[in-house]
Amino acid sequence: MKLLTINTHSLLEENYEEKCNIFVEAIAKIKPDVIAMQEVNQRVDSEIASSPEVFGFKGEMKIPVKSDNHALKISKMLEKCGEHYFFCWEGIKCGYGKYDEGIAIFSRKPIEMAESYYLTTCKEYDNFKTRKALAISSCDKVFVSVHTGWYEDEEEPFSIQLGALNKALKPYLDKEVYLMGDFNVPSHREDGGYPEILKSGWYDTYNMALDKDGGYTVEGKIDGWLYESERKRIDYIFVNKEIDVKSSRVIFNDHNEKRISDHNGILVEI
Repeated sequence: MKLLTINTHSLLEENYEEKCNIFVEAIAKIKPDVIAMQEVNQRVDSEIASSPEVFGFKGEMKIPVKSDNHALKISKMLEKCGEHYFFCWEGIKCGYGKYDEGIAIFSRKPIEMAESYYLTTCKEYDNFKTRKALAISSCDKVFVSVHTGWYEDEEEPFSIQLGALNKALKPYLDKEVYLMGDFNVPSHREDGGYPEILKSGWYDTYNMALDKDGGYTVEGKIDGWLYESERKRIDYIFVNKEIDVKSSRVIFNDHNEKRISDHNGILVEI
């Protein structure tokens, strides 16, 4: 099983169309079973998609899929390449005053369940600190796309968000559950959120991988990390059980596929 997570930074990237093509070509070649995406955007003022083709989502979305939704675009591009994925998208908040910012999950196998959970105490669409997770069930496993806030945030501390996530996923812990995404907590900080994740029962697939590289997903200053230029791991794939992990590789970093975002992706093979 191949799992991929990437903060896409969609619609904000220069040469956006070119980077979409790079991404789709790589997916068609690598064929991940599940893809988790964060910062999956659409313009606030775009028209609602006439045929959103959002497969598997249970219940109504508060924010409708629009014609320029990044997940919808990628889904259609993959379909043209003969790569069929089921996908779900969930809008979270307004980004940069002009985007519906959301998260998405793509699955090669049918999606049996889809749920979203607020991780923050604030739930206002206009509050940039609002955070959610999106979970799907497929083939008796649960996959969750996660984009949390910063550890030291006084209003919405990471610890509260992690607690909300763990509580929401408690009913599924008898299955294999994979947390995939941008956690905004560097792995090298002993007093940060990364140790809290491990202490709460999650295993980092990077640590269990037989074959791995440096794992760095951010290599310089980006939004949210403008005062830190050091390389860091803040994007992860966690699992709730000890499993055999063949490899963990950084992808879309100009070495393993061309760069498409201000984050590198993580590709794990199990």
